[in-house]
Amino acid sequence: MVYNNEPDLMSPTSVSPNVTISLVVIKADDGQAILSELNYGKVTASATNHTMSVDNPAGGQISQFSSWGPDPELRLAPAVGAPGGNIFSTFPLALGSYTSLSGTSMASPYVTGMVALILQARSKNISVEEVRQLILESAHPIPDRNNTELLSPLRQGSGMANIWDSLASQATVEPSQLSLNYTVISNTTSGPSSTKNKKSVAEAPGVAEAPGVSVRTLTLYNRSPSNFLTCTMTHLPASSVSSYAANGSFTAVPRLWPESVGAKVAPDTLPSAFIESLELPIRIAPGMKQNVSVRITAPVGLSAIDRWLYSGYLRFNMLWDDQTGTAQSLHVPYMGFLGDYTQLDVLSPPEEGFPFISMKGSDEALTPDSHVTIDSSHRVSAHYRLEHPTRVLKVQLVDDANATQGFLPNGFLEYMGRNYQSARGRFSNSTLNGTLYADPDLTQSHEVKPGAYRIRIDALRPLRNPSDPEGYQIWHSSRFIIDSVSLAKNASASTQDDDEDSNDEV
Repeated sequence: MVYNNEPDLMSPTSVSPNVTISLVVIKADDGQAILSELNYGKVTASATNHTMSVDNPAGGQISQFSSWGPDPELRLAPAVGAPGGNIFSTFPLALGSYTSLSGTSMASPYVTGMVALILQARSKNISVEEVRQLILESAHPIPDRNNTELLSPLRQGSGMANIWDSLASQATVEPSQLSLNYTVISNTTSGPSSTKNKKSVAEAPGVAEAPGVSVRTLTLYNRSPSNFLTCTMTHLPASSVSSYAANGSFTAVPRLWPESVGAKVAPDTLPSAFIESLELPIRIAPGMKQNVSVRITAPVGLSAIDRWLYSGYLRFNMLWDDQTGTAQSLHVPYMGFLGDYTQLDVLSPPEEGFPFISMKGSDEALTPDSHVTIDSSHRVSAHYRLEHPTRVLKVQLVDDANATQGFLPNGFLEYMGRNYQSARGRFSNSTLNGTLYADPDLTQSHEVKPGAYRIRIDALRPLRNPSDPEGYQIWHSSRFIIDSVSLAKNASASTQDDDEDSNDEV
């Protein structure tokens, strides 16, 4: 019998056929009650085939195992939340017909069912994009269980999906979600951390710029064929999120601002937003639309060097002039990066000990101008750690003039995720084994010639153009001299690609 140490319910599954004993999982409160009774003597538990429904203590909250956004290109993720924790549902007949499971495998069918109901209600006379808008904009943002602020859209997307409001909605907003791309640094000020920080300037094509401000145009659609729509907007700030601790190290569990319930928070540490250049409230005729400009101000009181992602919701309060006074609120989440996202380093900082080069199998870095021999048992490995995902990663051999001689095996990689925090997979390797490649597809091979070289790593920074040389973070190894190269006779280039230690420890 196992009880959870957290209030959430558990649904563990044993995949080993060697486990033949029965397993019972109970709630934290029940487990504590049994432990208390054991202080007075023996406790007996009995099992029956009776099935009952109980409330999930974590119902309506984000599951602890749910992932955080955004994606590497700073697009808002996840899109929306749906019931997916400890869902009692159908299961293969041979395995009992019904069971409780958790995860996207449970949440996705729920949203799929919502799509089917919307299509049925609209007699399929609706576009895919409008279905998506109805689901996202009718969702209800939920507060952080450990905080007074709304949970960041980076955790819950648009909020908890609500089928009734999706079906009843008579309005939509475009776009349904906002990513503010990046903000460029300017004037210095102080913030909640002891370091100096900076104001920001939002940059996006065709968008007006001002210190700390992003202006976005949204379009409100009145889908009612017969009633006027009156609309106002309320700004709901949400928690800011950082994947970096105050000392600059990466943390797998993001930290939040505000940090605690009831904490006194300076207004400049929260974002703000309002509609500009329109007479309020907004009034839209039946079947018509109205463009609105929303000015979002980034929090200037947070430290830019901490790489905060700020966020919130634009709540559009809708009221129709029908006899019943139909009303509804639609939510458009937004998020932005406090700083210049396009200048983020991809490779780990030098204080983490990466990148470096060594002889394969050794963790001792080569000293400058080391003489090496390349053969079946002597090879040079480049070890690097990715702190941020990258769209393009190049590992090349260059001469003293920085002219490339070719790609190393595993030397041209696309859409690389960041390395793990655990020992295995904490860094990656590419090994110079005597064979280089002239093309990114690694098909045109040639042998390395003796000479003086460096290994160069080019990592494309976020949102940058792969064809722009200025868009890469570049690292050069120390210089080393190859005295001789001896490849195995009759060995093809593919048999020399033995970089099996990629993503392993040295």
